[in-house]
Amino acid sequence: MRKKYNLLVLIIVLLSVIGLSSSTADAAAYPKLINEKVEQKAQIGDVVIISYDYYPAYANEQMYVEVFNTNKEKVAKCSKTFYNSSLDKRSFTVSLDTAEMQPGRYKVVATKYYYANNAWHKSPTQTVSYITLKGHVHKYDGGVITRKSTYYRAGEKKFTCACGNSYVQSIPKKVLEPVTVKKVNSKKKAFVAKWSINSKCTGYEIKYSRRKDMKNSTTIKLGRRRFTSKKITGLKSGKKYYVRVRAYRKRNDLVCFSKWSNIKSVKVK
Repeated sequence: MRKKYNLLVLIIVLLSVIGLSSSTADAAAYPKLINEKVEQKAQIGDVVIISYDYYPAYANEQMYVEVFNTNKEKVAKCSKTFYNSSLDKRSFTVSLDTAEMQPGRYKVVATKYYYANNAWHKSPTQTVSYITLKGHVHKYDGGVITRKSTYYRAGEKKFTCACGNSYVQSIPKKVLEPVTVKKVNSKKKAFVAKWSINSKCTGYEIKYSRRKDMKNSTTIKLGRRRFTSKKITGLKSGKKYYVRVRAYRKRNDLVCFSKWSNIKSVKVK
């Protein structure tokens, strides 16, 4: 008889506890979260803001927000705890950085826990929303020059997106301006060529030939920028010659050239 009594008491106690938990959970199930955006669209790299407002049932509550991909894998989570708070409407905001996420549709689940009878309990009510991420469209800044261009080497300019992605654009080398052959005066078995000065060059090259296409030509180098004329001797009398000039700039073993000038012709005396 005593064993039956103990068993009966135990059953009564269990039923009492189960009934209390069920009643408490039902109370916590109401109210639901309100005013959240059910569907959001964004690009990878954006920070997605998810805001929640809700009316609490208890002074001590926790809100858990979890993000799942299409494979039901959890990719992000966070929580907010309210301690000894009033039962007025409560608000909290979640900021989701999508820089490391992949394109696709994500499920955002908000779950409420409440504290009652010296324990935390999970509310059966959940709020579900979704985020659709598209491939990020990079928006780059105006760029920063990381290497200046010179007459001998191209420069570089770096452009950076807010997401951290960047690319480098080449800046063309500086161009040495060409000179202009002003005139070529005929002399006895010689001619004198004159051209415009180039203040950025180191010197000039003079090329002359008996052919208009400048094949089988001869080239003479002048190592002074202030030399803007040159007499070429040892030529054949009565023959026609074609002349052109270009500037060059030298630094150590590096050399750059301007384009060739216009071609002038002269008949040698």
